[in-house]
Amino acid sequence: VGQAFFSANSVVCQSTGYTVDGLMWISIEDLTQPDDQAESARFGAKADAGESQQFTHKKRYVRKGGDIINLQVVNAITHDAAGNIDLVIGQVEDLTPRIDAEAKARQHQEQWAHVDRLNLLGEMASGIAHEINQPLTAISLFAQAGKRLLDGGGHESIPDVFDKLSQHAKRASAIIERVQAMARQRESVK
Repeated sequence: VGQAFFSANSVVCQSTGYTVDGLMWISIEDLTQPDDQAESARFGAKADAGESQQFTHKKRYVRKGGDIINLQVVNAITHDAAGNIDLVIGQVEDLTPRIDAEAKARQHQEQWAHVDRLNLLGEMASGIAHEINQPLTAISLFAQAGKRLLDGGGHESIPDVFDKLSQHAKRASAIIERVQAMARQRESVK
């Protein structure tokens, strides 16, 4: 299969950035992104061997100026009277706008997922702060009560105050342990 352009329509010119006359001096291989040249050559070899009368593939081209564009190319092969390949007709669809839109959509989706995670983290932090604040407030109140009992001579009630202090300190500790357990990565259970 020859690699030269014999003709091109305005869509191909717009996609590649070349004029029709400019494309006549450039081979398809020159336009093909280097990483895609081997696959393009493989399709061409199959066509040369008569194994394929038409083939479709997606490939990247290097636009005039160096930008990469994504095209889907549908090729049909014509033959001369002797059965030799006469012409390869390619229909080109520029996939670049769709691929760019999909990439932007993925980026927006990732940003929204990040915002959702931040919102969830804020809600969790608020809930955790509320849960921990309750026993800490109780600890503070019982410590103040214990001090007043000591100052006022009510020594018989002090053991109860220490029991309450210990109980609320354990409650705060248990909340923190549950949060830490939730944060630890666990192995999946089948």
